[in-house]
Amino acid sequence: MWYIPICVIVLVGQSLAQLPPIDQSKKEVRFCVINDAELKKCEAMKKAVAAEAWAKDKYEVVCISGPAITDKFKCMELIEFQDADVMTVDSGELVLAGRRFRLVPIVGEQYGTKSDYYSVVVLKATDILMTADYTGRQYERLQDLQGKRVCSPGMGTAAGWVLPISKMFEQGFIKVTRCNVHVQQVSKFFGEMCIPSALIAYYNPYGINPMKVCDLCNKKICDTNDLYSGFDGAFDCLQKGVGQVAFLKDSTVRMALGNDSSETLNDYRLLCSDGSVATMENYMACNWGRVKSNAVVGYGKADHLNKLKMFFKELSRAFSAPATTSDGFSLFDSSPYGGHSILFSDDATDLIDVGSRDTYHKYVSDDYMKRLNSLEICPVKSVRWCTTSEDEINKCSAMVLGIQSKSLKPDLRCVMGKNALDCMQKIQDGDADLINLDAADTYVAGRYYGLVPIAAEDYGDDTMSYYAVAVAKKSTPEITIFNLKAKRACFSGVNMAAGWVIPVFTLIETQQILPETCKLYDAMSEFFFRACAPGILEKQYNPRQVGLNMCEACAAGSSDKCKRTSREQYFSDSGSFRCLVEGGGEIAFTRSLAVRDNTDGRNQDIWARNRRSDDYELLCRNGHRMGIDQWKDCNLAKLRSPAIVTAGYKSEEDREIMWELLDYAQNYFSGDANDQFTMFDSGLNKHDLMFSDSAVKLLKIPKEEQNYKKWLGDYFDRLMQMLHRYQCGSVTDSSPASSTNTSLVKYFVTLIAILTSTALLL
Repeated sequence: MWYIPICVIVLVGQSLAQLPPIDQSKKEVRFCVINDAELKKCEAMKKAVAAEAWAKDKYEVVCISGPAITDKFKCMELIEFQDADVMTVDSGELVLAGRRFRLVPIVGEQYGTKSDYYSVVVLKATDILMTADYTGRQYERLQDLQGKRVCSPGMGTAAGWVLPISKMFEQGFIKVTRCNVHVQQVSKFFGEMCIPSALIAYYNPYGINPMKVCDLCNKKICDTNDLYSGFDGAFDCLQKGVGQVAFLKDSTVRMALGNDSSETLNDYRLLCSDGSVATMENYMACNWGRVKSNAVVGYGKADHLNKLKMFFKELSRAFSAPATTSDGFSLFDSSPYGGHSILFSDDATDLIDVGSRDTYHKYVSDDYMKRLNSLEICPVKSVRWCTTSEDEINKCSAMVLGIQSKSLKPDLRCVMGKNALDCMQKIQDGDADLINLDAADTYVAGRYYGLVPIAAEDYGDDTMSYYAVAVAKKSTPEITIFNLKAKRACFSGVNMAAGWVIPVFTLIETQQILPETCKLYDAMSEFFFRACAPGILEKQYNPRQVGLNMCEACAAGSSDKCKRTSREQYFSDSGSFRCLVEGGGEIAFTRSLAVRDNTDGRNQDIWARNRRSDDYELLCRNGHRMGIDQWKDCNLAKLRSPAIVTAGYKSEEDREIMWELLDYAQNYFSGDANDQFTMFDSGLNKHDLMFSDSAVKLLKIPKEEQNYKKWLGDYFDRLMQMLHRYQCGSVTDSSPASSTNTSLVKYFVTLIAILTSTALLL
């Protein structure tokens, strides 16, 4: 009868602490089965065990099945959540069972005197003889496998996938040009394939494995119940001529042909890893690696597992021999149930205790784990992210661990820079690879350091842009964009797009300041009573270090005060709004989403916890004020969002690999519910570390726009050139003018007015 564990749906997603303890007094040994054939054999085993004296009042076999149990991975889930006890897995599947479901090996199959077998690649002898005499000759070259139709017992199986494919990667016969997409690389090399389970989420987490990997599968089922699944199914695929190459275990062909087949072993050949061929009997010399035997896996505490060990010891002792009657039960005979190797391998002779090899990595051996890691070969060994503060490097380190936990390649590493400019220099020098930069910093990185943008933040509308706004408290209605003289101001950082560049040119456009060449900082410090403009006293931006009052409103203490890094609490767009909230200024220049993301309970930091969005208003360019959600109609400019940049000399392939690492990472870590690491959340009392907290996702910048001018646009390019003339900091390559030219200043004012009135930036 069908048994459907009703608690499975309830338990999925619970922590181990919430799971009920295993009842050690239970007699049940619950086998998880995935199809009718397994259910029939399990029921026969149940009946046979019930008749044994050693099992009476001690063990009772229960067969767990049902419409929802369609593959081995569902069984692994049931065992983890204690709705089943055991199942048998291939040693390759054991790694997945251990990593994802925390299952452990209990007993392993024994094959005569061996506890392992060989991975072999099999072809029909007629196919080989058409190309070359197999005796002492090479099967042309292994590259000649290219385009051949392939049959595999299943994705992730040791002999049927990991060993042959990893060897082809290692030897370079299958070229690896990308990372984390080895199935795609394999599919490009071979022709049509049947790789059961290749499209399920566990082996296809990004949904990018091509449908081609299932083209040869029976009725396109392509899971562990497919007719061509398993070693016998893969051989059937080859035998019927559906495929031309099959990845098998050394005993598969021999067991499948038996004594009743019209074919013999001589009708098939082994393809060796050096390109030569051999007869089927020579598998010990012609193979692709040794594989640890199949194992029965379970979950639980030591005493529960020991009880299961004792059960399997008795089970094997009682039923390992061939059945002596037609209704007798044999553990290693599947013929009465309409298939091969059902529940246990037909060529097994015993079940043995795994002993000290009680974890998946101990059981399968270090050599196998190395071969498994070879599937993750990546042309780029590591990508180095440049950070500018201890808080950032701590978040970067958490991201490193998160990426490692998902086995993503290349490895991520963290590099510490003094500030954004130092990081630009490190990337140019080849000492770092990536950093996320504001639009104005992206301009500097591109013009003066040869860096290029490859990806950008998006805030939910797929435009990779946002609006620069000016924000004031509703309680100060007298403040407009036209009367900022002698006010207290909050800037996100000197030379940042929304929090410096646009405010500066807004003041110039409205003729509230008319700075002389190289005297912008003088003009700003004279205009505002006090402010927080992080970085304004740093020599890279302000060699003369004028404008002390432009740092007076900053919050950090000691040497961190007014630094253009996260060490200053009021740095960045969120920091600028915090400056306004805490009274550092009467107006904040920031990005459009900063108010929304830090009010109405969206930010649990103490400074933002009880803030209401309707206590703040936007200052419009026409002198009016509007609500904080009306930034599309009330803004200072539209800007490109922060971009992730790398060195311009990086190849297109390297840029693609770096982008894909970030893309795969955000598939796992973009949501706020992830306890391990969240890309777009900086934690309590921190903001905008590595990425903007208001970002929703990263988007790839099209290849034709991976240039700072094309990405930012001509208008922003002109703005930045004029800004650098006004500032004359060491980040520019232009020389300060020797004297003030009033007509030149008026020209700039007129040009700014024209540009801003015609959709200035985008």
